[in-house]
Amino acid sequence: MDPRKLRLGVAVLAALGAAEVAVHLLAPHDGALTPRSVDLEAYFSRATLHRLRDYADGQLWLSLLGLVLPALVLGWLVRRPPRVLDDPGDRRPLLR
Repeated sequence: MDPRKLRLGVAVLAALGAAEVAVHLLAPHDGALTPRSVDLEAYFSRATLHRLRDYADGQLWLSLLGLVLPALVLGWLVRRPPRVLDDPGDRRPLLR
């Protein structure tokens, strides 16, 4: 096995292990706090609450688009890679 690949694997496993340890150390140990119920209309007008819900809907669509669009572009590039990526006659190929 190539030593560089082995070092990369060890580094990835060490990073994952450190992340798991951090999750366990930073997680609340006695359970989550229970939120209190709040009447939103006591703090915001109905018009403001309507605007907030409209804004949240738009943010949801933008986040979904942000997930789907890169996946589609990546799939397209995998299915039909540009010539510059796999031209065997190029002196400095980008992919080899």
